Amino acid sequence: MSQVAVGVPLSLFLLQSWLPKYAYFGNAPAWTLSTLVAHWALYPLLQPRLKEMSDKMLKVLAFMIPIVSLIPTVVTLFFMEPSSSVTEKQWYALYTHPILRFPDFVFGCIASEIFIRADNTSWRLPNLSKIADVSMAGILALILAIPYVKRNSIVDTLMIEAPMYLFGLLVYCGSCDPRGSISGYIMSLDPCRELGDFAFQVYLFRWPLFAIIHWIEVGKLKAGWMYLSTFYLLPAIVILYVISYLWYVYVDTPLRLYLATVTKPSSDLSTELVEKEKGVASAV
Repeated sequence: MSQVAVGVPLSLFLLQSWLPKYAYFGNAPAWTLSTLVAHWALYPLLQPRLKEMSDKMLKVLAFMIPIVSLIPTVVTLFFMEPSSSVTEKQWYALYTHPILRFPDFVFGCIASEIFIRADNTSWRLPNLSKIADVSMAGILALILAIPYVKRNSIVDTLMIEAPMYLFGLLVYCGSCDPRGSISGYIMSLDPCRELGDFAFQVYLFRWPLFAIIHWIEVGKLKAGWMYLSTFYLLPAIVILYVISYLWYVYVDTPLRLYLATVTKPSSDLSTELVEKEKGVASAV
């Protein structure tokens, strides 16, 4: 009861990720919201500096930050038995604390700035489209491999680090030179773009939904989709996307439209957001 009394207000104010005991309180994926609040609070200080950077410095940072972020991986692989699984406390210390995830946020901001500058031909290098395609293939391979690998420190480390930077490569290469890229073509398709609109809702709902379905199946609360049998997995994925879409359309979109309207958007970007959300609402 005392844990609930502390965990609930921490979660409501998105502060839970700062305390190891409560980082995964309630809906475990919500720790990302707590972490992102801290990161976005620093964005007004970070973004102007990125805009002022030269192309060369931005490229150096895009290369160096992933290397710095690999330090937890090195710690995991060199100081733990490969056959052991990462404990919850170790996972928090190495991967969950907001400060340790800030380089990832910076990397994302850099990828965004690269995307903005992508029309500049100086960003185009040979074979970028091929690298994007290989990155996408690597991401799909990791996802498909999850049900068939036994969890241990190496697997845990690989699964948290590799997709993030493969996505970084995909964004960088696909943005700088999308010509001839299979992955770029796939990601530009309307269904992919529309699925991306409510991808974060999918991320947040999948933990409690899969935990409930796993409990129905075997009577245990484990939230990973790799714990579900094929008979339960496919319906679970369908239910997950339906719930996420309905939440996006009937909760998130009206709320974002309201907030964008009451703040009296003065910029073209804010006006574009309002028009987009009106389009979604009218389509429904």
